[in-house]
Amino acid sequence: MPRLILASASPRRRQFLTNAGYNFDVVPADLDEASFQADGAEQLAQVLAREKCAAISAHFPEAVVIGADTTVAAADGTLLGKPTDRADAARIIRKLTGPPHLVATGVAVGFGDRLETSVDVARVTMRPLSDEELERYLDSDAWDGKAGAYGIQNDDPFVTDLDGRRDTVMGLPMNKTQMLLEQLGVTPVGP
Repeated sequence: MPRLILASASPRRRQFLTNAGYNFDVVPADLDEASFQADGAEQLAQVLAREKCAAISAHFPEAVVIGADTTVAAADGTLLGKPTDRADAARIIRKLTGPPHLVATGVAVGFGDRLETSVDVARVTMRPLSDEELERYLDSDAWDGKAGAYGIQNDDPFVTDLDGRRDTVMGLPMNKTQMLLEQLGVTPVGP
């Protein structure tokens, strides 16, 4: 079986692959995500996953590479990335509370000249936060480095409903990831 590389520094993605029994190395892709454009969260998530996969595949042509990206879109369609600072995190959280927002995670798996991609979506509803709740959340730094400025894995009390897969919101839909890996002959080595 070829070497498997995860092109991401995400601890959640690493944990999902480890729990599924895959043996892999981590080589994060370093892309300027803001420089990429697409029509909507689903397309942008796939484009970024593909670009991350391609960036690492270029250096490791003998390996199977997994690229993934999670993109969040507010109810009005505004794409929201990772917050740049505390004020940006506050703006993003305020934008996401109320009507459900979309979370799309794209996955790309490449080996040689083959590239398989998929995207999964979920809808998340967040209740409005009081000013005090928002300040406490911002003080926690739990928003840092997360698309949409939150992590559903933290059991944030302001997430009230999830329509879709939790692992999609956390950054790696394992059902689709395992399917893509199987298409390239990669299977788990452990439980």
